[in-house]
Amino acid sequence: MNKMNIKLDLKDQEYARRLAAFLKTHYQERIRVYEAGEETEQEVVWLTDQEGEKQGKVIRLGEGAINPYQSIHQIMRQIWAEQEKETLQEENAASPAEPGRWISVYGYAGGSGKSTLALSLALELTARGKVLYLSLEGPSASYELLEAVPPYTLSDMLYCFLLQDEAGWHRALPELLAAQGNNLHVLAGGFWLDDMQELLDKEILAWMQRLKMEFDYLVADLGIPVCRAQRFLVLHSDMKCRLWGSQDIERGKYEDARRRGQEEEEGVLVFSRGDMPLKQTQFVNLPDDPYLYEISSGNKKRLNEKSEYRESVRKAVQLYL
Repeated sequence: MNKMNIKLDLKDQEYARRLAAFLKTHYQERIRVYEAGEETEQEVVWLTDQEGEKQGKVIRLGEGAINPYQSIHQIMRQIWAEQEKETLQEENAASPAEPGRWISVYGYAGGSGKSTLALSLALELTARGKVLYLSLEGPSASYELLEAVPPYTLSDMLYCFLLQDEAGWHRALPELLAAQGNNLHVLAGGFWLDDMQELLDKEILAWMQRLKMEFDYLVADLGIPVCRAQRFLVLHSDMKCRLWGSQDIERGKYEDARRRGQEEEEGVLVFSRGDMPLKQTQFVNLPDDPYLYEISSGNKKRLNEKSEYRESVRKAVQLYL
């Protein structure tokens, strides 16, 4: 990391001198410190409690910020935040990231295996890059299949997204997710999507785009997309994966779904656990596999990667994703 050039301009000159000496002694690996009278041609960040314009970036101390006579480490946290922001801007300018792909998994019958399909897709995609599995249907049975339970929920993430700047978002993101190892991260939806329902469409889209810059693949388990936010996520997905089952006909869910909007049926990859009466060019049959789950050494239930079911999902990923 490049050193940041800090220039002090404080009313209390004696304090400024002692502060400069302390920073040079304890933080010399990360910053260079210049007092107000020192000249430099380098671009600097001003650390000041004075009014008036400064040439360059300014971190203001005192009223409205922090008291300069409080802990120097509080001051340093402000400096680090500015430094992280600069580093992030440099990295983005040097290598603009290719946005990841948003994959929505949904269906119109409860208990048909949507969460199992979504988690299986996420696990298969970890071979290709960094994956985020979003459980966005409320409390999910898939949690019992995870190595680590998500510590926070969608509401916490939306709070950080709406209120934090980009540097703050990057600091918060690792804490919001449950890292499973092997490139997989998990976000819990909480109890339904009440907070997302409050967002404007453009805010949901901006949140999707921000996450797509962080992950190669995002697999959203949307359950039955009955609320506006869920349907919006389906319609703006890069790939729609719909689970079809015989119970769709029995419960009349499919015709209900068609009445809600024909557009969501365009470009859908259909997974079926039985006969599929619709004409679909992208269709994957999922076997009823008694060996879908296995018990790990820690007596924990998990998906069996050698099962016929997982092999069918693996082939679908190779063909369509």
